[in-house]
Amino acid sequence: MKNPGKYILPLFAFLLVVSLAGASIGAGVMILLAIAQVCRSPGMGERLRETGEFRCESTDVTRLLWIISLCFIAALAVLDAAQNGWTGFVQAIRETWTILVLPATASLVTERSRELSARVLLYGFCGAALVFLYFYATTDPAIEGHYGFHSAPYAFAIMLAAPSWLAMCRHRIRISEIALWMLLAVALFLVNTRGVIIAWLAGSALFLAFFPREKRIPRRVVALLLLLVLFFGAWKAQRWQLLDIEKQHSIQQRFAIWAQVIEEFGEQPIFGYGFNRFRADPSRVGEKYRSYLDNQTNPHSGYLMMLHAGGMFGFLLLWAVYGSLFYLLLRRARIHRDTFALVAASNMLAIMIGAFGDKTFFMTLPVLQNWFLAGLALGGSRGESRP
Repeated sequence: MKNPGKYILPLFAFLLVVSLAGASIGAGVMILLAIAQVCRSPGMGERLRETGEFRCESTDVTRLLWIISLCFIAALAVLDAAQNGWTGFVQAIRETWTILVLPATASLVTERSRELSARVLLYGFCGAALVFLYFYATTDPAIEGHYGFHSAPYAFAIMLAAPSWLAMCRHRIRISEIALWMLLAVALFLVNTRGVIIAWLAGSALFLAFFPREKRIPRRVVALLLLLVLFFGAWKAQRWQLLDIEKQHSIQQRFAIWAQVIEEFGEQPIFGYGFNRFRADPSRVGEKYRSYLDNQTNPHSGYLMMLHAGGMFGFLLLWAVYGSLFYLLLRRARIHRDTFALVAASNMLAIMIGAFGDKTFFMTLPVLQNWFLAGLALGGSRGESRP
C-alpha cells in the first residue's frame, strides 16, 4: 500500500467520535504505519549503509514534529525512571505516548485524507451531538452516561469545539453551516461544563480574530452567533450562581486540592515526584474542606499535574512543546490563509485554557484529537496546496 494515510486517517477520525478504546488502538496502528513508512522512504537504506545516519525524506516540519514528540516522551520517561524506577518509566510513557499521533498524522496525511478526515469529524460529532440532545430531552445524561457515544461529559464537550469551527471554514457560509454550528454549540453548552465553555469561547475569539479576510464570515452571521452565545451564557451564568461562593463546591474542592499540590511542589520543585504520585491528604486542610479530599488522586489542573509530576523541568518542557506547536499552527494560518490550521490552533488554545481547571493535557480522547488536528494541519509536502 503506497500511502495508507488516505484510509487510516478518516477511519481514526471516526474512531475518535465513537470509541475511546477504538481510538487508542487506531492511534497505535497509525503510529506503527507512520514509522514503517518513514523507514521505507527512498534512500533510507543507502544512507544507513553509507553514513549510519537515520534520516527520512519528509518535510522539515514533519521531521521537527518527530523530534519534538520523541524528545518530550524521552525526557519525561527518563526523569520519572530516575526517581521511581521501571514503574515510573511506564507511567510516563502511558501519560505522554499520545503526542506521537502528531508526527504520525503529519507523515501520512494527503490533501484528500485531510479533507475527508475533517468531514468525518464534523458530521460525526454532529451525530454525537444529536444523540446527546436526544438523551438530554428524554433522560438525565449524567445518570445514563450518554454523552454522545462517550460517557465522560468533559471529554465529550471539549471535543465538540473543533467541529464547531470546522463548520465555519467554508468559502461561503450557508444556512446549513450555521445550523451545524448551532447544533454543536447548543450541545456543548448543555453539557454544563464551565471550564469547557470558557475554553471554547477563548478558542472562538482566536478563530474569529485570525479568520482570513477574503473568507470573512458575513456580519449578520457573526451577529447571530454572538447573540446566541450571549443568550446561552446569561442562562448558564444564572444557573451556575457564580456570586454565591458557598454553592461552588467544585471550585472549593479544586482550591483545597491545589493548595496541597502547590505545597508538595515546594518540597520538590525541580524534578517533581513522577506521574500519578499525588494523593490528597485531608489532614492538611481545615475540617470544613476535608470531605473534598477523600480518595482524591486527580490534581484537577493539567499545569499543576505537570508541576507535581515533573517539577519546573517538566512544566517548562510542557510549555515549550505546546508553545512551539501553537506558534507553528498560528504562523501557517496567517501566512497561508489556512483555515484548517486556524481550527487546530484554536483547539490547542482551548486545550491549554481548559487545562487550568482540569487535567486536559492528559485526557486521552481530547489530546488524541488535538494532536490529530495539528498533524493534519502541519503535515503534507511543502509545495502542497492548502485548503
